[in-house]
Amino acid sequence: IQPSQEAFAAPNRLAIMYFEELNPKDSTDDLSEIVTTLLITDLAESQYIEVVSSQRLYDILKLLGKEGLKKIDKDIATRVAEKAHARWIVTGDIINVDDNITLTAQLVDLKSGQTIAGQKVIGDSAKTVFNLVDELSSEIKKDLPLPTAAFEETDRQVADVTTHSAEAYRLYLEGKDLLSKFYSKEAVKKFEEALEYDSTFAIVYHELAYLKDSRLIDKAMQYINHASRKEKFYIRSTKAIASRDYSRGIAELEMLLERYPDEKEAMYDLGKYLYNLKRYDEAEHYLTRAIEVDPLYKVAYNHLAYTYQARGNMEKALWAINQYIALAPDEVNPYDTRAEIYLRSGMLEEAIASYETALEIKPDFFSSRSHLEYLYILKGDFDKARTLIENMPVSDDWNRLATGRLHIIYYDLYQGRLQRTLSLLDSLIPLNIEDYGSDICPTFREIKASILAERGDFEGIRKEEDKVRDIVKASFVSDRTYGTAFYVQYLADFGHIPVAEKMADELKDSLIAESQSLSTYWYAVGCVAFARGDYESAVKKFEKSLDDVIKYLEFPFRFMLARALSRTGLNQAAIDEFERASKIYEANRLVWSIWSVRSYYYLGQLYEETGQYEKALSSYERFVYFWKNADPELFAEVENARLKIKQLQSRI
Repeated sequence: IQPSQEAFAAPNRLAIMYFEELNPKDSTDDLSEIVTTLLITDLAESQYIEVVSSQRLYDILKLLGKEGLKKIDKDIATRVAEKAHARWIVTGDIINVDDNITLTAQLVDLKSGQTIAGQKVIGDSAKTVFNLVDELSSEIKKDLPLPTAAFEETDRQVADVTTHSAEAYRLYLEGKDLLSKFYSKEAVKKFEEALEYDSTFAIVYHELAYLKDSRLIDKAMQYINHASRKEKFYIRSTKAIASRDYSRGIAELEMLLERYPDEKEAMYDLGKYLYNLKRYDEAEHYLTRAIEVDPLYKVAYNHLAYTYQARGNMEKALWAINQYIALAPDEVNPYDTRAEIYLRSGMLEEAIASYETALEIKPDFFSSRSHLEYLYILKGDFDKARTLIENMPVSDDWNRLATGRLHIIYYDLYQGRLQRTLSLLDSLIPLNIEDYGSDICPTFREIKASILAERGDFEGIRKEEDKVRDIVKASFVSDRTYGTAFYVQYLADFGHIPVAEKMADELKDSLIAESQSLSTYWYAVGCVAFARGDYESAVKKFEKSLDDVIKYLEFPFRFMLARALSRTGLNQAAIDEFERASKIYEANRLVWSIWSVRSYYYLGQLYEETGQYEKALSSYERFVYFWKNADPELFAEVENARLKIKQLQSRI
């Protein structure tokens, strides 16, 4: 290995290249991957050695155009070490004769290019691959110029910080490889198979907590002593985040980065968590750092695009997502993300075009298909919506089933066909219960309550809202206050003011107890004020509700603010809010389909009152278009809008 005068080496940084299997057998065992990864894990347990992670090794090889390469020559090894800023390099071979494994290694100083020492451990039938890695790790450590304290620290066996099952470890590595390729479903299967061999494999539970069931993080915590030093940081962080202890979760990852400064996954996780906390500057910092470590880190570009968009920098948001597209032009996800970026900026046509591009690449890609279904409904392109809904691929995934059924409902509800929607709800809710075993989706109940409110059926509303609360109590919904604000609104609208006020106070107490935003409380008391006719107070409360609103609730909150503003005579302010609401392209806007369509009617009235006649005409026409086939109970508004259209056409 030739020395490089340009290479900057960290004081005690060690890069371990993939060990070459000299006589590979026809077997599913990838000894090169297993031995190399275990050796990296074992040596990284020392506080006195900074070991380049297996992920970093993989990333550098990919950056050099050598992705997946396991046979690494001296030139490539030097280039990898330079990129990793390593001081030393370990290369090695694996010889497997009659299942007796011999490991040989060479420790090289990058600056001089000289071999410091060679190591060799010979296996027999009594030794596992874990035993051999422990022996080799000890020999390498002895040959490194480390302080005396390095040899006095506790040296745990590598099996004790991973697994004692070689088969479980192999399956874990296969799962990680699948995950790096975004094959989540296949990765889950591998991880679950790994647990069949070792039910105490802590980091596997951590991976499954992300991919399948967040509650599995408790299992990872139960077996955390079976995890490596680095993995413990991740497990503790994820547990803290799951418990809503965000400061602790972030602190764990920051401590991890102090010990492992090139750990891009920690940077990415920090970026995600800080983004969710709306600390966008800090999120950008960590996501940018992750990209500096790995310029090909696609998911970091993906989340950086969302971060820039949230900060209002659409130019940089599109730059970031276009970097992702350049890295993966044949993948569907970047086009799906770009569409969502457009949506969040109110750019409906651009979003639809990007989703359509995604489906050209992968026609069954669920996210893009489901977004297009509801966007076509919002746009009024009902034929395209119906085609997609009717041809949605069959799935046994509960979330996909529920989404598909909701879109069937939205298709009729948005066109004002209330009776047909109620009939669909009465047929689909039992199917949900049959498929899942219980009633777990409160959205269907909220939609039904909104239709019953149109019909003045308070007892029906009470029945549906009580069922919503039952679903929440059964722990099917993570938000323990889900739907309460709208129940308060119905109570107030139907004259049950004291009960509504009491429920609003209880809502506030619950939100404070769970350290949640008071957004839904302010909405609830705003609705009470609106029902009382105290519109100025309602405006103030609705404005507070939007200070920290959850995205999926922004449409109804903004809609009610606009209504309150119009009642106070602040017509232009009301127009502004209705217009903002009309550019919210969230799927949950269709839960309030009746309000969504009716907002065009209200806008028409406001435009007309303020002398904006062309806009008034356009809004009335849009309203009539959506409800031209509505049920008779909605005819009064539709007929009035038709009359206004004739008057405005003659006036303009």
